[in-house]
Amino acid sequence: MDTLSRLLVGWFGSRLSGSGPSLKQLPAVLMVGEMALDLNIHTALERHLRSYAEPKLIRVARQGYAFTPPVEEGYDETWNPIEVSASYLRTSFLPNRNERLLIQDPTHRRLGIYQIDVVDVVGRGISSALRLAGEVADHFGMDTLLTAGVVTVRITAAPSLAPPIIDAASMSIPVSVFYETLI
Repeated sequence: MDTLSRLLVGWFGSRLSGSGPSLKQLPAVLMVGEMALDLNIHTALERHLRSYAEPKLIRVARQGYAFTPPVEEGYDETWNPIEVSASYLRTSFLPNRNERLLIQDPTHRRLGIYQIDVVDVVGRGISSALRLAGEVADHFGMDTLLTAGVVTVRITAAPSLAPPIIDAASMSIPVSVFYETLI
């Protein structure tokens, strides 16, 4: 097994050595189109988030799409029924730098952050938003492998939660998911 093959198997385990393209075919298969690579990375991350959010009926504001925040029934300060914003998730795909691994090999390591903001209404405290942010972080556990097309994405570390960002109407807690893939 050549150096590149050992490196790929070391990072992604047997995932690449089973069915699908062989390790020798992999770099040629993946170099079909640079835009398709980022699209496949994004698709793998979005699918994984969807597998968490859909069963729980949590709406997701996807980057680049029109979105109307959901509402639920609540009460004002005198206990009159009103509609208030419901919690939802907002995604941002943030590809970072590419690193070439070996001098005479086209394989690159692509790094990035998939940020998921847990958005809630101001005035409810942060407990429910922190709980939801923790669940999202747990869903993207360290070393989780995700695939789309011929791309395998690995979550490189436990996701990080940032302090709440509060404006007049909403509060958001950013959950940063760090990923890498070998292309």
